[in-house]
Amino acid sequence: MKSRKRIGAVKALFPLLAGACFLSSASAQTTNVTLYGTLNMSVDRVSANNSEALKINRVTSWGGSLLGFRGVESLGNGWNTIFQIESAISGDRGGTSLAGRTTYLGLQSGWGTVKLGRITSAVDNLFFIFSDNAWRNAVLTSSTLWAQGGVAAKGGSFIDTLSNAVRYESPVWNGLRGAIQYSTAEDVHHAYNLSSSLIYMNGNLQAGATYSYQHDYRYKLGHAAAAGNNDWETSLAVSYNFGPVTLAGLYEHLEYELNNGSDTLKRDLYGVAATVPVGAFKVFGYYGYADDAKGKTSLQVGDIRGGHDTGAQQFTLSVSYPFSKRTTVYAGYMYLKNEARANYTFFRDGNRTVPFGPSSVALGTNQQGVAMGMYHFF
Repeated sequence: MKSRKRIGAVKALFPLLAGACFLSSASAQTTNVTLYGTLNMSVDRVSANNSEALKINRVTSWGGSLLGFRGVESLGNGWNTIFQIESAISGDRGGTSLAGRTTYLGLQSGWGTVKLGRITSAVDNLFFIFSDNAWRNAVLTSSTLWAQGGVAAKGGSFIDTLSNAVRYESPVWNGLRGAIQYSTAEDVHHAYNLSSSLIYMNGNLQAGATYSYQHDYRYKLGHAAAAGNNDWETSLAVSYNFGPVTLAGLYEHLEYELNNGSDTLKRDLYGVAATVPVGAFKVFGYYGYADDAKGKTSLQVGDIRGGHDTGAQQFTLSVSYPFSKRTTVYAGYMYLKNEARANYTFFRDGNRTVPFGPSSVALGTNQQGVAMGMYHFF
């Protein structure tokens, strides 16, 4: 049954691509349509100190593999209609999720851009400031700990692609730009996610801040015990290119309400990273520390548990080499050290809908992984 669904999704994609090509040629005078994509294929090997289930060899394409097309139509007087339809690609096993990634229709002018559709939350805007050189390989990615990237929004993540979204993006003013996004869960409790970002870029300096608020969002999606729960996220990221090395820092604070607001669970995360060019090679090192979560030991949201000995550390070292402006090869190593009552884990299947994490990883399980891959932009 899964194979039929994948085949059907792939077949459904071809008419859209053909339509995009037709639209590009037939309406070239007023509309510009671009076909684009990314393929990231890697060979991964993962092991753990006390889990046979985590001893995995695999070929994966999760790390940002996608296919999409976007277009712009001039409306005159500085106004444009814009659109994007983007789909994830499973290059290792075949298949795609049509329009499963950022997909929107919007208007653009000198005052900014408004988009409606399915859009990644504003926290994702910090990735280009504090990121790796492996295009988010599932083993090497820094979002293993950051913003609960390994789970979906319904599980407590603040980095996810959200449906029913309305987003405003400001124009750039002296290197400063902002974004604010509202995503509703479409229910009588008026559950929603509100995220915002402020990015500053000036020469070698890049800095950004995000703030997110969720009202009843986990409840609506079935992962909270009762309504009346609010969640908050704050992240700060900064990087500076000193020439021989680029240094970056990250701070994050997450806070969740549980049990109809009577309990709270809070966690802080700190990260540092360095990128060093060695000839044409680029060496990237990352250290992330998730502190013990403050709250009762019975509390849990996603990979975060309350109480002592619930922290974790992540170490990543990778090297990349560009064959061209579009093609890069990379290799890396990751070590994830959980404290006695923590069970964070990497993106095992690269699929947030697959339940893998607290229910599948024993407390105190340390994990390590190596990945060798290549990504190509087109």
